[in-house]
Formats: sequence, C-alpha cells, structure tokens
Amino acid sequence: MLLVPHFRKLMVKYRIPPSLICKEVLVDEEFIQDFAEYGDAVFPHAFPGFIFRHVGGVAVDEGPMRKALASEYPHVSVPDVPPSQFPSGENLFVEAPPERVRDIVARGVLLGFKRIYGVARESVIVDLTAEPGWKEYSALSALLQSFYKVEDAYRLPSDAFYPHPKGSMGGFVAEKVKEYSDVRGYYDFLKRIFRYKRKKLSSLGIDDPRRPMDVPPEDLFELYVTTTE
Repeated sequence: MLLVPHFRKLMVKYRIPPSLICKEVLVDEEFIQDFAEYGDAVFPHAFPGFIFRHVGGVAVDEGPMRKALASEYPHVSVPDVPPSQFPSGENLFVEAPPERVRDIVARGVLLGFKRIYGVARESVIVDLTAEPGWKEYSALSALLQSFYKVEDAYRLPSDAFYPHPKGSMGGFVAEKVKEYSDVRGYYDFLKRIFRYKRKKLSSLGIDDPRRPMDVPPEDLFELYVTTTE
C-alpha cells in the first residue's frame, strides 16, 4: 500500500509514526468515479487521511494525526464530543453527495471512529454501533447535527434516531428537502432506495426498513452500496 503524498507530508510535518495508522476506511468504486466527475479533486488525493488500495484505505488513529488534520483543515468542524464516549468497535456508515463526503469522513476520522464506510449518494444514512446509554445518544446527536444545518436545505426527522432494544445499533436518516434534478432524479432515486431496502431487509428477517438493523457490518455495507445498482 502506498501513502497518499499529502498524507505522508503531514506525517513528516507533525512527526507522526506510521504505527498510528490503524483504522479502516472503505470507499466503493462508484464513489471514486462520482467524486472525480465533480472536478473538485481526484480521489485518493481528495482527502489526505487515506492509504489508498483497490476499494478503500486505512484511516488514521486518534491522537497526533487528529490534531494534525484539525490544524491543516480548520474548516472541518468537529462537535465537542470526547472519543471516549464512542465505545470501541463502532462503525460509521456515510452516504452523501460526492461534494460532501470528504468533510463528513474527515469528521468521522477526527472523532476516532474505527471503521468508516463512505458511499457517494444523494441521501445520507449513518449507522453507529453503540452500547446502551444516554452518552451514545447525545454523542451521536451532536455528530449528526454537525453534518447538516437548516440552511443546507436538509431536514432532520424528529424520529431519526432509533435506539436498538439491545443498545447495539442506532440509525439515522436525513433527507434533502430540495430536488436535485441536475444530479439525478432525486425523489425517484429515493423511492428506488426504499423499495430495494424493503426487499433486502425482508430477506434478512427485518420488516420495517426504518428500524435498527442487528446484522453484520458487511451485510449493511453491501445493502447500502447496492441500493443504487
């Protein structure tokens, strides 16, 4: 695996040992294509927190690199939530418009998530594994509120957070208020997503697609990636 050049420069600048690179980020190939098409930057150089490989990379550990990224990218806001409030083994699943994924993934890295799955989509779905307790709820709420603001024309449903009966997973869905017809027929796209999810979740023994999903992360990732196929 090769370090992204900009990321290597950060490691040298802040004297960060390679041993701190221990967290995983997976990004599907369509995300890479979508991101490049927007002309912002060509992925893997778009966000300097990855060691790039075939379909994904490795995100940095918390500590020195988190501070380095915060210094280099002050525009990436992070809620004041200590990483200790997130139990080990948590997963952050990100579906977002290509031009927004980078900052969202950056926040996840800075917050110390262990695994981040990024998919460039026109809907936003975040799932987090968590132990029971109000700390996880408040921490997740703070994280989600930092993603999108009212002026971004996003709606945060009041029932967006579904606590799992075992406390193992919560779900969040934010839907755009506007229709971005120039990107793709957003509402038709959204309908297809939920049609697919109902069918897929039903096959997994889950009736309500809005309820938390106590299924393996690899199944969740496969579910999210294939919603637009």
